[in-house]
Amino acid sequence: MKKRYLLIALFSLTLLFMFSACKKDDGVTSVTDIVSDDDIANHIAGIIGDNNTGYGFTHQAEYSASRKAAAAPEVPNKTGFDSVYTITKTGTYYTYTYKMWLSVTPGLLNVLNVDMYSSGNFETQKLTSKDTGASEIKVSSILGSAADYFITANYKRIGTTFLKRNSNLSFTSTSTMTFDSVLVDKDSLYLKKGKAALVFTYTVAGKTSTIDAQVTYLSNKSATLIFNGKTYTLDLTTATATKK
Repeated sequence: MKKRYLLIALFSLTLLFMFSACKKDDGVTSVTDIVSDDDIANHIAGIIGDNNTGYGFTHQAEYSASRKAAAAPEVPNKTGFDSVYTITKTGTYYTYTYKMWLSVTPGLLNVLNVDMYSSGNFETQKLTSKDTGASEIKVSSILGSAADYFITANYKRIGTTFLKRNSNLSFTSTSTMTFDSVLVDKDSLYLKKGKAALVFTYTVAGKTSTIDAQVTYLSNKSATLIFNGKTYTLDLTTATATKK
């Protein structure tokens, strides 16, 4: 009899242990239990930032506009050019090093095509990231009296990000963005208006999630980011996100 009670007790403990283990595993149903929306927003601020963050899209768009139909001094006869170079920069809020592949080709009907490929790393106040990127940027309204260059673009960044708030926490991600109606002022060469649709796919500990987001540029080196029912203001100079 005692042996039977002992077997029942052991069986009950085994079931309890199995249930607890399953319960614990089921507790992490999504990578969002590990990586927060704030982390994602800070990452996006870095990859679309200006020349003072992660060599992001804002800087790439402004640089593309500055080529002015490939009329730069290094381009003989305005026929376009290809260039490979490495850029390293350090500031108060950031540091980055990227090897860049650049192709600039004048197009038809007052259009300039700029293709940029990057490989390197950047660090902000919130995170560090090692990634590769590709941009296909089309600049129009180069000639004429319009006050702004008009830009459309496809932009992708793929890499691994390490969060400073938790040194053991990192994620891999692919960001695919389509930019439309981007305006760069012809005098200041600052991006002052535009919008983008973003698909962000990221993986943590073997679990993958995808979010759809919207980015709207403001005129003061900032942008609004909306996803998962939340709205963030992105500082494109410091690569930081503030939830509204």
